[in-house]
Amino acid sequence: MRFWVVVAVLCILTFAGTLVGVMAYSGHLNRDAVRTLLGTKETAPAEEPGPDDLDIYARELRDRRAAIDEEYAQLERERRRLELVQDDLDALLEELETTLAVFGDTAPGGDADERLEETAATLAAMRGRNAARALEEWEPDQVAAVLQRMDERARAGILDAMAPDKSGPVLERLTLLNVM
Repeated sequence: MRFWVVVAVLCILTFAGTLVGVMAYSGHLNRDAVRTLLGTKETAPAEEPGPDDLDIYARELRDRRAAIDEEYAQLERERRRLELVQDDLDALLEELETTLAVFGDTAPGGDADERLEETAATLAAMRGRNAARALEEWEPDQVAAVLQRMDERARAGILDAMAPDKSGPVLERLTLLNVM
């Protein structure tokens, strides 16, 4: 009978060794797998985020909200600034349109030359792109007549800011007037 007990223990050990070898080969040999095999695996309760984890997320959300609020305030300030600039540009455009109306209604002569000089001085005092925007609707001959009375730097700034299809005919008229 002892013989049969030794054979049974040997079979059990061989089976256990084979089982461990197969689990190791397949990559399933770990503490949880052995506990499951032996039936001693303890089920751990699901982890819930602790108060520290929630505080971190809440702080991060508050920081992001503060950054978004600051960016929104900055955009609102920029919008108000742009509205003021637009109002200034509209006032300048209205002034230039008035000057254009006066310029268009005058006959050639001393009075027209004075008005051309005043218009040229007004446009020269403006930024190049604003003056170019105001001159976009003018006829090339009128633009050339005004630009002819400006110094080279102011004239170049305005022509540079004009669209190429508008500045080309003006440059042609200026060349004919021997200004360039």
